[in-house]
Amino acid sequence: MPALPPVSQVLKLTLHWDDGSDMAAATILHWQYLGGAPTSAQINTFCTNFNALTAAEWPIVLDADSKYLGIDVIDLSSSTSGAGSAATSVNGARGTAILGAGSAVLAHYSIGRRYRGGKPRSYLPWGVSDDLSSRQTWGGAAVTSFTTTWAAILNAVPAAGPIGAAALVSQCVVSYYGPPNRTITGSTGRVRTVSTTRAVPIVDLISGFTISPKVASQRRRNLQRT
Repeated sequence: MPALPPVSQVLKLTLHWDDGSDMAAATILHWQYLGGAPTSAQINTFCTNFNALTAAEWPIVLDADSKYLGIDVIDLSSSTSGAGSAATSVNGARGTAILGAGSAVLAHYSIGRRYRGGKPRSYLPWGVSDDLSSRQTWGGAAVTSFTTTWAAILNAVPAAGPIGAAALVSQCVVSYYGPPNRTITGSTGRVRTVSTTRAVPIVDLISGFTISPKVASQRRRNLQRT
């Protein structure tokens, strides 16, 4: 598979989780910056600062069987731009009334561009059974808590910077694929539609977010691995 095209002055942030001994869980964010490109050493410092600023937030929303494991950051400006990380281990403190590994909190993001297709979102392995008002919905107090905590975590991104000469401007979303669509026929004869990779990705600034009152699903978290 060919590499995706570069995205000038955009950072990719990956938050890592231990979701009941499944350490493959992750949440990806993108952030636009202005100024000079950061070095790997400067990104490492930023990651350490971010972990320190958010350490008190994770126990509020994670169950006792889950952990926040740290953050990786990559500058998408080129294949040789800076990258860094900082590991940590912050245990959840919401108790042992845990939910299935596939349950998640869903944050919807608002952007100015209208288009068909899935809108930007984040899936978060948060919440316990006491947060539910039904089997499919979060209680109002839980939604308020999730909203407050996620806002604090997003605010910690620019607060942990600047990263060298890079000033963090706004959370954003990167669109790598778009029309025209094309069809591909596999060896079994199955036909699927594939979007075309954009020569220049579209970067949309995010103006805000809302937490869905419905319990979201990450079904692959429930799969058994041997």
